[in-house]
Amino acid sequence: MIITENIAEQFLKDNDSVDLQPFTSIDDAAAESLSKYKGVLWLDGLTELSDAAFETLSKHDGGLGLNGLTELSNAAIKSFLKKIPGDLSFEIKNYRRIAPTVVEDGEERPFYPNEGGEWTDEADFIFSSTNGLYINDDLLERFGTAEIHIAVVENEMGQFTYIDHKHDVDSIDDQFIKLFAKVAKPALVEEHYFTDGLKKGALPCEIELSSLCCDVSDEGDALMLPILKAYPEFIKKYARETPS
Repeated sequence: MIITENIAEQFLKDNDSVDLQPFTSIDDAAAESLSKYKGVLWLDGLTELSDAAFETLSKHDGGLGLNGLTELSNAAIKSFLKKIPGDLSFEIKNYRRIAPTVVEDGEERPFYPNEGGEWTDEADFIFSSTNGLYINDDLLERFGTAEIHIAVVENEMGQFTYIDHKHDVDSIDDQFIKLFAKVAKPALVEEHYFTDGLKKGALPCEIELSSLCCDVSDEGDALMLPILKAYPEFIKKYARETPS
């Protein structure tokens, strides 16, 4: 069964009059018509989709359900990845604090950075955004998920942020990582709402970027927007599987 332009136009006139779920394919003209729809388009019955139709549908104003697709072409993946998300969720795993101690007067106490100790707060951050596109979990895991490790090290020389155990954040050629690290750093080392949970072993912990930005700044939206705009380039480079 194919969604034709006539069927698409009928759906736009009265979306209760047409159930799009049973259809397994769609022609490009119908995709162009449906791209004008305001709201979530559930097209989970589709098992095939041309690159042109995917590009057109991905631009529509609202979510897009394509859970029936089991493969995406490189062109379709690139269309998906270049969308700027409205928000971004990320998961935090493997948080730990390395804090040296010293024995003084027979009692153990923290060995603080200004005394020569070196403290480290670190965790894995796993990003996964559908960008409004609802695809099956396998495709999302492969093409829409990326992971970085952030470590904040403090010693008598100051405070430094490292990415993936080896790169100073300032040396990373990625705007998203630089901006996100600035937000994540105070959350890792200070007593913010989710860090408390991490220190008590409440893992994994999933956070919305909007909540984190509002927590670390009174101007959360202004802080969040540049991060979201930089996200498509980040996921394109760092996704677990990238298109050729």
